[in-house]
Amino acid sequence: GSESQLSRLVLKAFFGGGLCDFATTGIVLSEKPATHGAEPRAFWLRAVFCCFSTDADGLRKITQSKGTSGTKICACCINVIDAKSGAIPPGSDLVPHTCGDLSKMQRLSPKDLTKLMAYLREQSGILPKSQFEKLQQVVGWNFSEYSLVCSDMATIANIPDSVFWDWMHTLCSSGGVAQFELNQYLVRVKAHDNRLLGQLEEFKKHVVLPKVLAKPMKRIVFEDRINTKPHTHIKAFAAEVLSMMVVVGLWVELTLLPEGVLPEETQCFLLLGRILFLLRTGDRVRSKVVLLQQLILQHHDLFVRLYPEEAKPKVHLLLHVPDLIARFGVNLSCFVTERKHKQSKHLGAFCFHKMVETMLRTTLRDFFLHFQEPGSLDPVHLIPFEGIHERYARNIRRQWEPHLVQAGLVQDGAQPAGAQPKFLVAKAARGLRGEPTAGDLAVWNDGVSVRAGFIQLFFKVLAGAQPGMIYASLLMLKTLGPCRCSKAARDVTFVYVPVKDFLGIFPHLVEDDVVYIAASLDIM
Repeated sequence: GSESQLSRLVLKAFFGGGLCDFATTGIVLSEKPATHGAEPRAFWLRAVFCCFSTDADGLRKITQSKGTSGTKICACCINVIDAKSGAIPPGSDLVPHTCGDLSKMQRLSPKDLTKLMAYLREQSGILPKSQFEKLQQVVGWNFSEYSLVCSDMATIANIPDSVFWDWMHTLCSSGGVAQFELNQYLVRVKAHDNRLLGQLEEFKKHVVLPKVLAKPMKRIVFEDRINTKPHTHIKAFAAEVLSMMVVVGLWVELTLLPEGVLPEETQCFLLLGRILFLLRTGDRVRSKVVLLQQLILQHHDLFVRLYPEEAKPKVHLLLHVPDLIARFGVNLSCFVTERKHKQSKHLGAFCFHKMVETMLRTTLRDFFLHFQEPGSLDPVHLIPFEGIHERYARNIRRQWEPHLVQAGLVQDGAQPAGAQPKFLVAKAARGLRGEPTAGDLAVWNDGVSVRAGFIQLFFKVLAGAQPGMIYASLLMLKTLGPCRCSKAARDVTFVYVPVKDFLGIFPHLVEDDVVYIAASLDIM
């Protein structure tokens, strides 16, 4: 249980009491002033520990639960067992992981786990080793005196209430529900008509993805990615699965669904697409958590019936996601933390002495330096022009200033010598879902209806009616119907929109002057 012991040390370092306890004393950070001569802004950073969010293997090692290797496969439930464990005796409270009835599942509380650990501690001194290992396998938990759940930090850790099954690993990573369903659906589509995958490949060329998603999609050939071996998932990384789901989903909506091809499989696949669209809206899904739960339950029943051999334990873990989002008030996934691996791998490629210490020190340094930057706590950041592009940015500011003044976004009049510019300009922003870039199709709510348009530039107002506000200039399209717009010249209007009103950045398909948006009506 080395990972469990390490987790104890990490929790003790941050929440173990004493002079440096994030929950009580916290730390004070100061932010660099945005303008020369201004007073720096200081703030008090405190935190409480809420949950562990990692893949199933990481949670198994931290919590010491058996996971899928135990008879009871879920760290959060008392009575959920692997459906392949054998027949359940009549009258038993046990339920298979393929069961979609939430009322039959009994929750494991931290108090229950404490009692279980006390029982395992007692039995470890009585039973022979082989029998004790069998007992651990049956109850679904390992016992170690040095584990986190048996340590002085067990109350802070609050296992299993602190287990957060993130949707990235549950749906999109190797062995995820979406990976299995995407593969099996395409295999059945190919078996229905061998020409359909070729049509999908041709269709893919006409789908315009947001720039952040376009790169992984370029190298994807569906015929090469499907796996025809029984009970296997598609050969794709998590980010690729997201892009593939969008393209295949739009193709299914426009071609297979109207023709009635594989009706039940198609219905199941479109439910999965709606689930992913909701989860990708970030914390906005909190207002749709009841709908999310309904969609997951509908999808669960169809998936288990259509693909019984592919119904791995993750179909049960997915059932926990809506409740976790509602309970913690945040939609967590490991996409952000997985992207952090890039920095560690870069350091590891060139560091051969004290590698771990170097990675840790560099990561912490960058973390604290980030908080010192002006606007570090702002939800959206512009990605500035750098190097030779700074001159280009100055020219853009001169060109756009009269338009922004006329729109009432920036104050009129000349700035004093040496003063900061009235506004900043950029072609991309970070902090919004999808990292929107010039040319991407944005969808927003103007308070009356949902609108769509193509992004031109981003502006951050420094001197105006609302300093700090970030706007996007867009070519707004005329709405023709749900997820359908016109980009004909007579139907396009120039507008400025606060980026906080964005619902997201979406893929689209253009036929003549009609733009079909690959989005779910659930998020509109």
